[in-house]
Amino acid sequence: MFTELKQALAPRGLLLSAAVSASKYVIDTAYYIPGVAKYVDFINVMTYDLHGSWDNTTGHTAPLYAGSDGSKSDKILTVDYAIKYWVRNGAPKSKIILGMGTHGRSFTLANAANNGLGAPSTGPGSAGSITGKAGLLGYNEICRDKGWREVFAGNIQAPYAYKGNQWVGYDNVKSIGIKVDYLIREGLGGGMIWSLETDDFRGICGGGKYPLLTTIASKLKGKIQAPDPKRKTITRPALVPIITRPVVVPTTTQRRQEFSCTKEGYSRDPSNCSVFYYCKPRVQNAFYKYNFNCPGGTAYDSSLLVCKWKNKVPGCA
Repeated sequence: MFTELKQALAPRGLLLSAAVSASKYVIDTAYYIPGVAKYVDFINVMTYDLHGSWDNTTGHTAPLYAGSDGSKSDKILTVDYAIKYWVRNGAPKSKIILGMGTHGRSFTLANAANNGLGAPSTGPGSAGSITGKAGLLGYNEICRDKGWREVFAGNIQAPYAYKGNQWVGYDNVKSIGIKVDYLIREGLGGGMIWSLETDDFRGICGGGKYPLLTTIASKLKGKIQAPDPKRKTITRPALVPIITRPVVVPTTTQRRQEFSCTKEGYSRDPSNCSVFYYCKPRVQNAFYKYNFNCPGGTAYDSSLLVCKWKNKVPGCA
């Protein structure tokens, strides 16, 4: 199937990606990694939901490293193990995309006084008011509830929280940042999240809108652009409009080396591969022009409408 998809998509300049398991047990039975790596452009490893209410004890949904119980499953069901297992078995690091969750997996404790990692549980945690599913809580549900007592577990580099007989393991801004630092350090292709609607998209918890996604984007953009270390962390998404007020651009005259809109849609700057524009019709023969920059080291691919590494965009290397 991968072969057929690649043959169909490649001539059109389209990418092929696959979302794959982070569990060694699934990987060993479901994938031939060299074959997957040969045909797909990106391998999105779902390094979350590694533990949940299907277990008999509490466990974090996405521990970066192993905890302290020493069990085989504890060592294998980690973000670090999963990524390195894919690499060790033939996946290029440049194609691996680290999956990060904006949700937590919750449990009901057997004993409210025993509330650490690996504590006995009786089943899934109570359903949240937004997600409405037992055993699952969005970050936007966790952060708004001030009744939780949060603990950051240094061994797994991630937080969990408890309240009465309820327990949840999740990622916050700190642990998401640590995971992004990890993927940069390991030289992976990038990061992806599951999913937008469980981040704090309204900014009700005081960290701004989309705090988890913003942390990921700012760290990745910072890495690509190699910013001055003395500068504060950028907190804006990777593609930032340079101008915020639309301007009317006539189509009949054009300054030397200056882009002019002639049709609706996205277009690359003729003299700078890292700059692109969105043209929106205003009146006859006139447009609003919005100016965007690709992150450093990348160029705008007009056929795919995305920013890619410059050496991957014809005429921009």
